[in-house]
Amino acid sequence: MDRAGQTAQCPNSDCGAKLKLPTLEQIEAKLKMKALNKESSSQPPVKPSKQTPVAKKQYTKPVRTKRPAPEFAPLPKTRRELRSGKQSATKTKGQKKSARRLWPIAVGIAGVVVLAFAVSSFLPSGSTGDVSPGSTRIFAEQQNEFSTKVIPFLEKYCIDCHSSDFSEGGVKFDQLDPDTNLLENHEFWHHAYLQISLGAMPPSDAEAPPQAEREAVAKWLDGAVNHFDCQGISNPGHVTVHRLNRSEYDNTIRDLLGVNLELSKNFPTDDVGYGFDNIGDVLTISPILMERYLSAAETATSAAIALPESFIVDRKWTGNDFVISGSGSANSNEVGFPSRGSAKARFKATAAGKYEFSVVVAATQAGDELAKCKISLDNSKIESHEIPEHRKYKTIAWSQDVKKGDHELDVAFENDFYDPDAEDPKRRDRNMYLKYVEIIGPEKVPDSAYPASHRMIVTATPSDKLAPEQAALQVMKKFTDRAFRRPVTDQELTRYLKIFELAQSRNETYERSLQIAIQAVLVSPEFLFRIENKPDSKNAVAVENFALASRISYFLWSSMPDEELFELAKSGKLNQDEVLTKQVKRMLLDPKAKALTENFVGQWLGLRQLNELSPDPDMFPEFNKELVRDMQQETELLFANILERDLSLTELLTADYTFVNEKLAKLYGIDSVKGSKFQQVSLKEKPRRGLISHAGILTLTSFPNRTSPVKRGEWVLENILAQDPPPAPPSVPSLEETQASNPNLSFREQLVLHQKDPICSSCHKLMDGIGFGLQNYDAIGRWREEEGGHPIDSRGDLPDGKSFNGPLELIKILGQRPDEFTRCLSEKMLTYALGRGLQWYDRCTIDDIIMATRNDEYRISRLIVEIVKSPAFRKQQVSH
Repeated sequence: MDRAGQTAQCPNSDCGAKLKLPTLEQIEAKLKMKALNKESSSQPPVKPSKQTPVAKKQYTKPVRTKRPAPEFAPLPKTRRELRSGKQSATKTKGQKKSARRLWPIAVGIAGVVVLAFAVSSFLPSGSTGDVSPGSTRIFAEQQNEFSTKVIPFLEKYCIDCHSSDFSEGGVKFDQLDPDTNLLENHEFWHHAYLQISLGAMPPSDAEAPPQAEREAVAKWLDGAVNHFDCQGISNPGHVTVHRLNRSEYDNTIRDLLGVNLELSKNFPTDDVGYGFDNIGDVLTISPILMERYLSAAETATSAAIALPESFIVDRKWTGNDFVISGSGSANSNEVGFPSRGSAKARFKATAAGKYEFSVVVAATQAGDELAKCKISLDNSKIESHEIPEHRKYKTIAWSQDVKKGDHELDVAFENDFYDPDAEDPKRRDRNMYLKYVEIIGPEKVPDSAYPASHRMIVTATPSDKLAPEQAALQVMKKFTDRAFRRPVTDQELTRYLKIFELAQSRNETYERSLQIAIQAVLVSPEFLFRIENKPDSKNAVAVENFALASRISYFLWSSMPDEELFELAKSGKLNQDEVLTKQVKRMLLDPKAKALTENFVGQWLGLRQLNELSPDPDMFPEFNKELVRDMQQETELLFANILERDLSLTELLTADYTFVNEKLAKLYGIDSVKGSKFQQVSLKEKPRRGLISHAGILTLTSFPNRTSPVKRGEWVLENILAQDPPPAPPSVPSLEETQASNPNLSFREQLVLHQKDPICSSCHKLMDGIGFGLQNYDAIGRWREEEGGHPIDSRGDLPDGKSFNGPLELIKILGQRPDEFTRCLSEKMLTYALGRGLQWYDRCTIDDIIMATRNDEYRISRLIVEIVKSPAFRKQQVSH
């Protein structure tokens, strides 16, 4: 006792941590607390009168008017957040040992870097839901049970570790207010429910509550925090200012400028939150990304807007510039032809029009006729010209229309003559000399020469009646409206017109000045961010029409709105139910809706992570990058087919067909498919149904050298049944240790033995029963009947106790639970659509979506329409 209150070294040699020993007062207080617990456990707790002074261990509201809220430590939201890099740093050995009795703590921090102005004014200040007085009354009716059932349970079984004196994990249960509103601390109480219901708390070395008591408390907490009455709850949530991610940037540049350049391949990778890379909270801007934006803007404008001078051919060929044939020989000044030969000047006309040609030649004369020069363009003879004088240059000039494309001007010496016996020795040999060829044109660049992107952007050009500044005003107004995805203000437009005028003052051409001004638009916050007007009121308000148009287009197309959406927004009609329904169905039929499949499906199901996997090459030599792409495409094609045909979303689980090419078909044992092209095939004779049996999913949920019932069960819980199991305890031994000690057992027997720990078993009951049903598929999705010499035992149970045998029975059961799958898909898609994580009050929105989808035979288009029509999508609220 001499060292009470001091710092000591952990006596365990494997620990090494420094520990703060409790003081004598703390030890005495804890002993008294235990004695009170023991005494009170035999009697039902009684809530005393508020006017009666009570001891610390009794359950009453304090005399003071307002008790501070319990000090809740931050807890992890879901496993997908942990995968997104928001986990705490690696623990030391001593911390790992103590962590067995600690609740997990999430310490992820997200920030948004802004440009040019205070975007931070748009950021949420909190995430507490808006609970109306009517809802508060509903919650108040349940407080008596909270005081008489939940608080005594926490005091008896949890307070030893979670009190003001010993607040492990920062969690305290000794200062609970019986009148607390659980929904205001929903995240904390939801995880308390999970820890209690799964048996993870109290830990195995502490006093365990009777199972019936545990289930009763868990059931009450589940009802209070997860199945509350939505009456009076109306909070659509708040979406953080949203930077365009890489896919959205490329698509927006494509639709805004008319050029498809994939510029984002040079950008840093986007961060991921809640499983998606379009979450506003994590889409920051780094200095290197800003630098890449500047470079990308210059590249994009140069590709989209053509400068007139780029069409002009103004070139002179001399000496070795020509392609010479025959007797010709060149020096730095000219090409000489002692005999027949030619010199070719090759050029490219990027625009059709009238071109000016000049050919300068000379000759040494001999014989009875003058030297002749034959000129032809593209093998079509233009004319033969006599060179009249001796050793004097003659210019042959003409103009003619030239088509767009590659051309060849040929200058040939065609009448060679030689007489060694001529009287005048200077007139014995007729030769020709070519000084140069010059081509200039076209005289005027026709509008048709400019690319479609140029004609789309440069809608006005200077003329006698239109000054450059006036023409630029027309161009920049239309362009900036589209770039900002809303009408630009006069003040904003003036800013970019000044940039145009500055370029003009430096003698830049009209088109080059436009390029520079548009580059400034492309690096502005209003383009790079989707900025919505901040509501004036703290109450929920409708998102204005232009912002709603952007929400829809970036949800379904990962790109900017098209002209039809802009016009509806301008008219103020976009927010009408029937208009939204019509627009969603129109947009889903557009080829740009492919982005929903590529960007949503790959992230929801985790297929993008396939590129990071490396199954054992000795065990799986057929696995390579090409097979990875095939695996991803199979699942995307199934989703796209269901979306295009507007089928029931449950077909994603139960489809008795799939899409394969020869390589993937061979993996599945299908011999009828040849070539690399994908085609639909029937699975009626195969033990596969839906996406759960796709090779990509099965590979994703395996280790490099073996399958993992735990990972597969966890994947089904998260992505099909909308149930997130809590993170694994940090001190669980590896399966390899169990395998080494029990080599003669089957894999299933080894896994069951490995999970004897009571803390682990409750969670594994949820996951392993499902995962065992998928054991017939190996680590890359091939079918098998045995493993390691043992027959596969694919029997299993779902969390509710429903049994099955094999993957087909498991998939059939899952397909018969459309509401659970609809809930999961709704949560994932609503997260993707909003670009934010869901809060407790979003459960009301999800419930409404499920009901509407159920009433329309679970059609996938109805699910998407209901998301767009939901208050969470159509409204915005300032968090407070």
